[in-house]
Amino acid sequence: MASVCRIWSWFFDVSNPNDPKLRRWLHPTCALAFNAGLALVVAVAAFLAAPSEFHELWLQRQTPAVAHFAQHLTDWATSVGLVSSPAFQWLRRTAAALLLPQELMFDRKQAFALYTWDKGSIDPKSLGIFLAVYVALMLASRLYEKGAMMLYDAAWACNLSLALTALALWLNIPLLVSACSCWVAVDQLLWYVDSLSFVVRGRFLVGVAKYLANKDTPWTKKLFSTHHLWFIPFTTFVNLKYADGHSPCCLSVSMFLSLMCVLGSRCCTPYAVCHPEPSTRSKAEDSRRDVKPEKSSTDVLNVNVSWRCWADVTHHLPFLGMFDDKPWYMFVVWNQLIWGLGNCFLFGLFLTASNLLRH
Repeated sequence: MASVCRIWSWFFDVSNPNDPKLRRWLHPTCALAFNAGLALVVAVAAFLAAPSEFHELWLQRQTPAVAHFAQHLTDWATSVGLVSSPAFQWLRRTAAALLLPQELMFDRKQAFALYTWDKGSIDPKSLGIFLAVYVALMLASRLYEKGAMMLYDAAWACNLSLALTALALWLNIPLLVSACSCWVAVDQLLWYVDSLSFVVRGRFLVGVAKYLANKDTPWTKKLFSTHHLWFIPFTTFVNLKYADGHSPCCLSVSMFLSLMCVLGSRCCTPYAVCHPEPSTRSKAEDSRRDVKPEKSSTDVLNVNVSWRCWADVTHHLPFLGMFDDKPWYMFVVWNQLIWGLGNCFLFGLFLTASNLLRH
C-alpha cells in the first residue's frame, strides 16, 4: 500500500516547479501517455457506442490486416462473454446516451458516414500519414529545442487532436475527425482573430498567438504552429470530399474530449518547470548564508489552460480569468462552461457551413 501511495504521489504531485522529475524523461512521458490515453478512451467509447450497422459497414472498408485483427478481437470478446454481459451492454448504452445523443441525430446517414474515394486518387489514409508525419516532426523539433519538458506540451488539445485525426483518417472514422475539429474550434477561432488583427493592425487582439512575435521563438516552433490555422479547413475539406460533411454527433464527443484532457492536464502536468542554471560556486560558497541563490529560468506550460487562463488573453478579456485563483474544481467548471458554450456556437456555424457546401 505504501508503494502505491508513493507512485500516486510521484505521478500526481506536480505542484513544485523545481521538482527534478519534471526535467527528466520518465514523468513527462507518463503524463503524455496518460493524457493521450484519456482522449483515446473517449474516442473508443464513441466508436463502440455507434450502431451495429455502422460497425459492419466499417469492417468491410478496412484493410485485411485491420479487419482480421478487429474480427479476432470481437470473436475473443464474444467467446469470454464480454459482449453479452450486462455490464458491457450498460456501458455501451450509457456511452451512446452521453456521446451520441439522439438529440444530435439530425441526419443519421451523415452522422455515421464512412469515407469513399475513387481508385487511384489520394485517399484519406494518405492524408492521415501526412498528419502523423507532421506531428512526429513537430514533437521532434520541440524536444530538440527544449528537451523532455516538451512531452508535457504535446498534451495540448491542438496537438492531441492532430494525432487522433491521423488515426481516424487511417481507420476511416469521419465522426472522430469531426469531433477533433469541434474540440479545438474555440482555440483556433481565436487564432484567426489574432492573425487577422496582426495583419490589419499590427498587434494581436486576443493574445493566443502572441508568442510567435517573441524574438526567442525558434522558426521551427512558428512553422509547427501553423496547424492552428489550417487544421479545421483541412478536416472540413476531407469530410466534404470523402464523406457527407461533418457529423452532427461531434459536439458531444468533443465536449468529453475537452473535459478529459483538462482534468488530465490539471492532474499530472505542472503549471511551470524551473531550470536552474549550472552552479559555478564552490561548496564553501554555497554554505554561506550571505551568498545570493543561483539564477534559474522558468517555462510556463499551463497545458490546456488547466491551471489558469492565459495572461495575454485575460489582459484583453478579464472576465475569463475570474476563477483563476479559486479552487481547482471551480476553475475547471468555469473553463468547460466557457469552452462548451463557445464550441456549441461554433458547432452550429461549421455544421451549417458544411451542410451548405455539401449541397
